Amino acid sequence: AAAATPHVFMELSLHRDGAVRGNYYDALADVVHPIVGRIDRDAGTLAWRVGNGPEFLADAEGLATGRARVTVRKGATERSLTLIALD
Repeated sequence: AAAATPHVFMELSLHRDGAVRGNYYDALADVVHPIVGRIDRDAGTLAWRVGNGPEFLADAEGLATGRARVTVRKGATERSLTLIALD
């Protein structure tokens, strides 16, 4: 079986005030959505939203290492995925 080609990319920027900003790019649809969120320094987690879509929750330490498990919530539906840093 052929390996899947990535087609969804997120660029996250963390600001000193705790704000999370960035872009979500879907290469198949050629669409960019803004990312807005916050870091919870006490809990060590980041929460962000893609446009008006789902909420993403991740461990800040995992993101810093370049590979993080992320929980995606949309309404009552929840699933997990892995984010991997690209160089």
